[in-house]
Amino acid sequence: FNYFRSKKVLSDIIIDNFISHSDYAADHIGRNIALRQAGVRTWFFTDAMNHAVVYRKEESKQDMRMPYCAYLLYDHFITWNEATAEYYREHPDSFKEIHVVGCIWSEHIKEKEQARKETSVINKEIIDNFYILSCFDSSYLRNVRLSYQEGIAFAAHLLRLADECPDVYIILKEKKERDVHYFSDPVFGPKLIEIYNRMDTHPRMKLCPHQADTAEIIAIADMVVSFSFTSPTFEALSVNRAAIWHDPMGFYKDMLYDKVDGLVTHSYEDLKAKILQMKNTKPGEYRNLIPAGSPLLDPYRDGKAVERFRDLLMSN
Repeated sequence: FNYFRSKKVLSDIIIDNFISHSDYAADHIGRNIALRQAGVRTWFFTDAMNHAVVYRKEESKQDMRMPYCAYLLYDHFITWNEATAEYYREHPDSFKEIHVVGCIWSEHIKEKEQARKETSVINKEIIDNFYILSCFDSSYLRNVRLSYQEGIAFAAHLLRLADECPDVYIILKEKKERDVHYFSDPVFGPKLIEIYNRMDTHPRMKLCPHQADTAEIIAIADMVVSFSFTSPTFEALSVNRAAIWHDPMGFYKDMLYDKVDGLVTHSYEDLKAKILQMKNTKPGEYRNLIPAGSPLLDPYRDGKAVERFRDLLMSN
């Protein structure tokens, strides 16, 4: 069906380049066969964290391969880092060429001083008097990995941190509309909402809805903390901003990014200690937690991945 539908579309319009973002499952196969027959250049752009590879331990390398990463039938694969590129190379017949361009979303993250002058998220008084922690939750699920129990623990740790650290101001961007949690998990969803409602009334916390600009919230922060392993931490690190992942229940120890010292915290005590360490780091002394040359991060770290992607399109 998808093959013949695409043939019909291509009989009416001419396409030079077809770009898809994280387009999984089987529907793309028939479409891409039709596009290839028509001489259309196909490009698959993906994010960095939405892959089984981030949960990989050394002994489970083959086990973490996924059927939907195979037989994608694209000409070009555009990705953020070498670890993701290598993961897709392990799957058969997906791409003719693979290009690591860096983190595209990082190009939207402005310099901190400029972002703070322009932001409407928080006012100047807060900026001048607090250490700003920008935090990001995840898409929690019911009774599986990324569970609501973990989401509740993540939120509870942030609330406790706000209570115990009077010089820290916490911004939390919600990934989903709050009411969605009632339906996603009728047992634990309301408990998560209860904590979010308490956060709304805390004098040193601000919750931003899912429509808020992630890049702006990263840009104004002194430090970024996101749930393991959602992408804002990767985006921040890709422009050398202070950032970590927090695993509130200790479920993700010894996984790929946990092997980088200090990059993932696994308890409230670890989280608080890491934030205080970062907070006491003198200006100019911060170094990216992921060392240069590591396959785990944007190799360029310059916020110019969009330009590299554009150059690839023009050269092909």
